[in-house]
Amino acid sequence: MPGLEQRGCARVAPLVHLVEAEGAFQLFLELRRMLEDDGYPVVTFSSVEALLDRPPDAASGCIVLGVETLGPEGLDLQALVASKSDLPVILVTSSTTARDVVRAMKQGAADFFCKPFDERAILTAVDKAVSGHRLKAQSRKLREGFEHRRASLTAREREVYELLALGASNQVMCESLGLAERTLKHHRSRVMEKLGVRSIVQLVRAIEGRG
Repeated sequence: MPGLEQRGCARVAPLVHLVEAEGAFQLFLELRRMLEDDGYPVVTFSSVEALLDRPPDAASGCIVLGVETLGPEGLDLQALVASKSDLPVILVTSSTTARDVVRAMKQGAADFFCKPFDERAILTAVDKAVSGHRLKAQSRKLREGFEHRRASLTAREREVYELLALGASNQVMCESLGLAERTLKHHRSRVMEKLGVRSIVQLVRAIEGRG
């Protein structure tokens, strides 16, 4: 069954923030039943304002925003939610136009559904949004850790690091920095040790936030 992170394991499950807006009560009930039946923990909000009063703090998850009619007001609500949270927003509505759908996607909606909708398609979209948010959070954490380690480099080590990141050879680095090869190798070893990497490939991955 798709949906939860590592279902059956001890990891914290992603949380779906289900928001009813613009009188979408019946839609709201259907979505909650569907998500809970699929095993997702769901926290509900009776309005966008209620969601913003309690900012999402889940390690991973998404927001499912139900609006009776998308239209300008619904799109403004989507934009407001997106400006206050980095959780992906999935829009579900009973009525809309092609123009509003285009605007919703341009505003960053993770996905969009209009009734009558395919339950499995919505659940698949939630799975995808949750997974994407989790990977984004992991990448951000890796980058923050790398930046913390990079800050520990000395001025000379930062010079060596910058040339390493550009893919410079030992000869080029020696000439650029005016260092003997033995001295360069010492600094290079210290840089790799402090950054927690063993190869240039690992260094590039760390710079990109991929571990």
